Parts: sequence; C-alpha cells; structure tokens
Amino acid sequence: MNDIIITHPNNLKEMIREVINEEAYKFTNWLNSRLVDEEKTLTRQQAADYLNMSLSTLHRHTKQGDIQAYGIGSRVYYKLNDIKSAMRAIN
Repeated sequence: MNDIIITHPNNLKEMIREVINEEAYKFTNWLNSRLVDEEKTLTRQQAADYLNMSLSTLHRHTKQGDIQAYGIGSRVYYKLNDIKSAMRAIN
C-alpha cells in the first residue's frame, strides 16, 4: 500500500538535503578510510609479516630496489601502497 504524504515544498527540500548530507558523510568516511589504509606505514617486521617473508628477504628486495623503504633516524619503514605496487603478476 502506498502512502501519500502532503508537505510543504520547503519541508521536502529540507528532508532531501538531510538525506544527501547523511549519504555524503558516509561516503566521505568510507573514502577517508580507504586513503588511510593505502597510506599506512609499516615497520620492517609488519612489512615482512604482510608479505609472509623473512626480514633478510625483505632487506634483499629493498637493496635490489624492488620495494621502496623510508627511514627516520635508524628506523626503516615501508608504505603499504609501495608494497602493493611492488607486487606484480607472474604468468
């Protein structure tokens, strides 16, 4: 059964505006969470665990230039996006 609602055009505009704002807020949160995941920084151990390899193998790939590493002081970090980019399909 369809209900008929009678309302003033200004009220309808306000209801539409509220729904659009809610959906835009949800989309913005979703997009921000995706960007944060892609820009996430991993420690050497976290990167090795993510790739399921030893620290020495990760070090070798870093030295060969396969995976980009970043440093702050004596600490070494990897960006999740760089790790995903370094992975390539094998035929």
